[in-house]
Amino acid sequence: MAILNEEIITYGHQLNEMQRGALRKKYSELKFDNITRFYPLPENLVLPFQHNNITFDFLAIETGRPFMVRYQYILEGYDNEWSPVSNKTTASFGNIHEGNYTFKLKAQSPDGIWSKPISYTFKVLPPWYRTWWMYLIYIAIGLSFFGLFIRWRERNLKLEKAILEQKVELRTKQLEEQKKVVEEKNLQITESINYAKKIQQALLPSQELIKSFSPGSFIFFRPKDIVSGDFYYFAEFEKYTLLACVDCTGHGVPGGFMSTLGSLLLDKIVNSELLSPSEILNKLSDEIIRVLHQQDGGEIQDGMDLSVCLIDRTNKKI
Repeated sequence: MAILNEEIITYGHQLNEMQRGALRKKYSELKFDNITRFYPLPENLVLPFQHNNITFDFLAIETGRPFMVRYQYILEGYDNEWSPVSNKTTASFGNIHEGNYTFKLKAQSPDGIWSKPISYTFKVLPPWYRTWWMYLIYIAIGLSFFGLFIRWRERNLKLEKAILEQKVELRTKQLEEQKKVVEEKNLQITESINYAKKIQQALLPSQELIKSFSPGSFIFFRPKDIVSGDFYYFAEFEKYTLLACVDCTGHGVPGGFMSTLGSLLLDKIVNSELLSPSEILNKLSDEIIRVLHQQDGGEIQDGMDLSVCLIDRTNKKI
């Protein structure tokens, strides 16, 4: 009987079985434990999120002046304060977020006396995409994507490593080839310098010749590089013996050229019978300037320091 009354109050007429079936199907996801005995209210109502709206109809019992009854209500968790006082007997709430809610209502009699608030509690479920099991699915999907990203990153790193190793291998091969070329060039240069050393040593006076003049003498000759920028000179004549110790500017190949030039110029000067040390030094200086074009302000400003010793064997003078 209560259900029939509610159908007539709500829809204005009694529903047939087809209409009732359609309503049951539409609201099949609504859950509640029971219907209250005196008033047809569902106990412990649970609303799915697609039906997250609710309307309360209420009416105070006042037989004499019902039109003077005033109402005030609040939906805790939805409203922040009580509604304005009015004679409206219905309250609607839509788009309710998931959670637990309590509807409270109080009435004011025509004499201005307020009743104690009555309350009704219900629950709204979250949408499927905000349920706990969906969050688990989100986490699982996130972990899957993270795992895929890690695998993709590892594959890219391996690929980059392989490419880098190929580049290093190619570069190493190029360096080895360049090293071989440099070693071959260095070997050629070293062989050329060693041959230059032989020529330089051939220009130096033999130690046997010097020892024949001075049996107790010795020569300490240790070039900084393969060829030397220093040299010594020895020449014997009928009455004189000439000794010279020469330090040319530069070391290595440049010094070797200077020492060779100095040795040849000394041969030329001494053979012209200039047997005065001062004349030998002056003539050698002039020849160095002439040969290296230093009189014209040339870029080559090299030279040599030397000591010349002329021994007069007849008069036993130095």
